[in-house]
Amino acid sequence: MDTFESRPATIQAFRLVDLNEHPEAIDDLPHGVMPWPTDGRGGARIVTIQGQSVYVRPGEWIATEAKPGYYYPIAHDVFERRWRKSSITPEGRDAARVRFFTASEHEDVVALRDVIVELGAQIEARVPAGRNKALALTALEDVQMRGNRALFAPEGLR
Repeated sequence: MDTFESRPATIQAFRLVDLNEHPEAIDDLPHGVMPWPTDGRGGARIVTIQGQSVYVRPGEWIATEAKPGYYYPIAHDVFERRWRKSSITPEGRDAARVRFFTASEHEDVVALRDVIVELGAQIEARVPAGRNKALALTALEDVQMRGNRALFAPEGLR
């Protein structure tokens, strides 16, 4: 399954093929996506996070919800307008999480960290290696440190 991004979210999605024409693709369906032939076409049935059972036609996209095991369909034309393939690899995102790690689970620290990890992963994926990339990542570490300090500084020092 490929990863796609749209501002501000990142999703995992795949385009459903006609499972009658490509029965080998049935083995690659994620857990929770079930083959469901209707009208002679090999679509699939998914369960949304709201618990609804939804039929997905071949050619439509199936995206994962934030909660694993739940999916939602996206019409192909809507998907093409909104999403583009991500240049960030899972390894790149993991490296950014390590670089910008914070032990605090304070809601504001976590929110700040999530945005900084995303920006760090974007810099890692898009900016060519060299001094300017290193400076950009160092500056981002400084932003994180100053943001965290401002969250917990006494009122008069903010």
